[in-house]
Amino acid sequence: MQPTAAVIYCRVSTAGQGATGLGMDAQMARCLAFCDSEGLDVLDTFREVESGTQDDRPMLAEALTLARSRRAALVVAKVDRLGRRLSTVVRVLDGRAPVYVAELGRAASRLVVEIQAVIASDEARRISDRTRAALAQAKERGTQLGNPRWAESIDGARAARMSKADRFAASVMPAIDEIKAAGVATLDGIANCLTARGVRTSRGGQEWNAKQVSRVLARG
Repeated sequence: MQPTAAVIYCRVSTAGQGATGLGMDAQMARCLAFCDSEGLDVLDTFREVESGTQDDRPMLAEALTLARSRRAALVVAKVDRLGRRLSTVVRVLDGRAPVYVAELGRAASRLVVEIQAVIASDEARRISDRTRAALAQAKERGTQLGNPRWAESIDGARAARMSKADRFAASVMPAIDEIKAAGVATLDGIANCLTARGVRTSRGGQEWNAKQVSRVLARG
């Protein structure tokens, strides 16, 4: 049976991209358009700032857990958004959730996806080799390596994420207060009411869960 719902996962590699939305917004737009054209209901969306060579990615794990529990498909814009290691992509493909790659289409075979994963893995290796070579040459020339404002840029990205979360919580709290005033006290109950009202989650999803409500209340 083909899934009728989807969980969207988007990933960028740098904090700067994550803070500005560069790359992330384009991925999200492509995935949403794909789901719309295929008639897939979007349960939730997940965004992550992490290297594609890193296997331990909390948002990817959370997206896969939701997709499996709801018998939904995991949707990504491109294969390399799953990861730049063939082993990582294969592990996801071997899971209990179907995986759709927007740029390849719903009918793309597993072989096509794995070929794309091999290409992504090779590209990651080449980038790493070029980076090491460039750093070695710069060091020989006596160039000072590293960004002296690295910590400041990371702090800025973190502050931007926190500010966005605070603004979202403030926008949702009036609806939660009304729901609580009507006698709904549990996190699951509030989540169901928010879903019924059509209130979008922080990632643009249509369905709320208790964990998301708890996060909003912690900031409210």
